[in-house]
Amino acid sequence: MNVLRMVKLFGWENKMNERIRVKREEELVWVRWKQFLDVRPCFFRLLHAVLLTCYPAASQWHNEVGGRKFDIFEFTLLSTS
Repeated sequence: MNVLRMVKLFGWENKMNERIRVKREEELVWVRWKQFLDVRPCFFRLLHAVLLTCYPAASQWHNEVGGRKFDIFEFTLLSTS
């Protein structure tokens, strides 16, 4: 508590506020980086599941088309028949 009184008494409030603001910004950079690293494994697990689910259907559909190039209109015609 005496430290706060000393800061106010000597007029260091603005300097201290600036130092605290800079430290908070640095801390936020690290917090955001940690959040990104925490989310990354979950994202790759989800991506892996989606790819494993879609791959068999895509390969079967590719074989039905005959391996030739197609456009989206042909896909809609194939899916409705």
